[in-house]
Amino acid sequence: MELVIVEFIGLFLVASDFGNKYLTPKDRLFISIFTVYLGIYLLMPAIIKIYVYRKKEK
Repeated sequence: MELVIVEFIGLFLVASDFGNKYLTPKDRLFISIFTVYLGIYLLMPAIIKIYVYRKKEK
């Protein structure tokens, strides 16, 4: 659950006006890469479960 909150905070910082004013482009790039990797990490178990479930159906 904590990782989901961190994900939303990262997306907020990159997408909002606050991020535009107070972060340099380099900081925003780092945060966006971090949130993308975190999102992949959070979604991977669900993707694997769906893939295994589909394999079992066939």
